[in-house]
Amino acid sequence: MHWGTRTAASSERWREARPSLINNRLATEHIEGQLCLECKEKVAVVKCKDCLPKQYTCIKCDCAIHCTQVFHNRSTMISGFHKAVPPTTVVKQDSDGQYFHHHEDRILPMALPNSICSCGEEKYSVGKARSITVINMKATNKGRNKIRRKMNEERKKLSSSIEQHNALVDPSFKVVSIEEVLQNDFVFPWQLTEQDDVNLLTKKKVFDKVMLIQRLEEEQTVLVQEAKQHWLYLRSQEHKLNSLLDTIISGVNPWNLPDDGIQGLQCVLNRKLHELRAHQDTVKTSYQAIDTITEHITVEECEYPNWLEPSEVLYSSSNDLSSDEDDAFLL
Repeated sequence: MHWGTRTAASSERWREARPSLINNRLATEHIEGQLCLECKEKVAVVKCKDCLPKQYTCIKCDCAIHCTQVFHNRSTMISGFHKAVPPTTVVKQDSDGQYFHHHEDRILPMALPNSICSCGEEKYSVGKARSITVINMKATNKGRNKIRRKMNEERKKLSSSIEQHNALVDPSFKVVSIEEVLQNDFVFPWQLTEQDDVNLLTKKKVFDKVMLIQRLEEEQTVLVQEAKQHWLYLRSQEHKLNSLLDTIISGVNPWNLPDDGIQGLQCVLNRKLHELRAHQDTVKTSYQAIDTITEHITVEECEYPNWLEPSEVLYSSSNDLSSDEDDAFLL
């Protein structure tokens, strides 16, 4: 079969399969009330992607399993959507029956010794100590070695230049060592002037400080404008998500999705809105610490009288970040 024919056939099959793939992806985000797959008695509130096939557990079973399996990929369902939680977060229930997240210390899983020094098996215990941060990443020293190799090469070039300089000048103008050159207050012999008491290095430092102040004053205006644009953009994203949620809640389905797909889309939008508002709180706290920014952001600037329709928002082909994010969680 010709390559062009195969490409056209593959694209056609993808267009046919894409609606069902999107619907299946959205359906997995829907929160369905079901019993715990371990005890089969209480309502499941936690989903663990590593505890297959029994991935839905209640409060008690979740604590019993994941007090040792602390690195499992868990998410809670008490907020109306799947929310990924760290190993130290568990679900609790208050006297009114309301669920909430609670911090609980975990012991790092590790192999215990058969004996410690001369103590017997019953003369020591394992307890919680200071907290640690576990970072799961694959890193090498390749970049660090590259920088170190470059520094050694530049150091050799500097040493060679110093030797050439010392061979051509009088002993009073010779440079003693590389360490002396690398000091901040070092002044080269040719930078000293007989007419002026201030050497060239001091003048350079003063000039750099003056230019730094001027650059800061120029960048202050740019920073304030970018902060305003960032804050208004976050507000616009919140309004778009609220508009989409209102469209779904009112029963309008402009995307012709099945019921399970619509319910999953609603859960996804709720999670996006929750994450966006948490990000807004963080940004607001950071900006409030800067008086120059907060005094330029007014309430009137956060009002948007004209908005795109919900269907236009979902199918917008602009370069807006929202379209990229929507495609990301839909695909």
